[in-house]
Amino acid sequence: MATFKLLHVSDLHFAVESGYGNNCIEHHYIDLLLDWKNRYRPNTYSARIATNLPKVLTDHSTDVDALLITGDLATTGSQSDLNTAREWIAGNAAAKHIPRYLHQGEVAQKLATVAKTLILMPGNHDRYQGPKSIPRSALFESVFGNHWDLGSGKTLPARNAPEIRKTIIQNGDDWLIVLCADLSLRKKIDQNGMWGYLGQGSSYQDICDEMVRETQFCRAMYPQILVVWATHFPPKFDHKKVGSRLRLLDEDKLLIAATAAEVRVIFSGHTHISKAYQVPGSRVVVVCAGTPIAFGKDENQSFNAVTLNADRGRLTDISVVCCSWQDKLATFKPSGGSKFLFPQ
Repeated sequence: MATFKLLHVSDLHFAVESGYGNNCIEHHYIDLLLDWKNRYRPNTYSARIATNLPKVLTDHSTDVDALLITGDLATTGSQSDLNTAREWIAGNAAAKHIPRYLHQGEVAQKLATVAKTLILMPGNHDRYQGPKSIPRSALFESVFGNHWDLGSGKTLPARNAPEIRKTIIQNGDDWLIVLCADLSLRKKIDQNGMWGYLGQGSSYQDICDEMVRETQFCRAMYPQILVVWATHFPPKFDHKKVGSRLRLLDEDKLLIAATAAEVRVIFSGHTHISKAYQVPGSRVVVVCAGTPIAFGKDENQSFNAVTLNADRGRLTDISVVCCSWQDKLATFKPSGGSKFLFPQ
């Protein structure tokens, strides 16, 4: 029996300016009229919570195999926001992008130090380019590396798809592969409905097909390896706060591909809502992480602690514990959990 433990966070929304709230998102419509030029500018992050996050994650990281961040590391795909995200996550960014709230000589703990392996992927915000947040900026790779791994050498690109990366995790004699697929829109015209390009992704058929082939290739190389998938956008996410503008387009294609590849778990984010659910009519379980630090009056900041058990490469069960921010205590505490069994 193999056991893998992951800390799962998403939608960090780091930016040069912390604590910014878009007037439209926050329903400050009079202020929006007075500052119309920033109507496309998204909410950023809470510096106060961000300073607590690495320590809390470290407290949860006993025997943790990896920290998985499922996209939207930065608020936009601009060089300054991406560099700021890199500084918070791993350091080594230009000095002007060091978090502004820190005192002279003070150093923030880096998220990259939380677990033995760090797994990154871009979200739609990381691909925003220009003042109107048009997809698809290519600057993410220039900051986080072509392999999305900050040059650590722990992540590899898929053989035939530039939107896919794979990370191999070893725990004793057991192995886990996390296949990450960037399903951000390739072009604005791929959107569905006005403004859809700001929040939608798409299950492009060529990416889905390659995810299946890459999964089969990995299993051929390591016959008893456990393979899970990760995308920024959760398929079939059902919640009243998530409308059509935040949907994964052609989501059935991703689920059909996961079923064909016999993949049982897809990790995701995007919605800012922690939720683990089995897709109706499917054997696929989606584990969606909320945002731990995004700024906004309606945010319920959280992260997931995940345990995967497998037998000879076959998933037997998964447990997900949601840890939510307690403002009065200035820390995260367990607030709920789910467990799914996978009979062989």
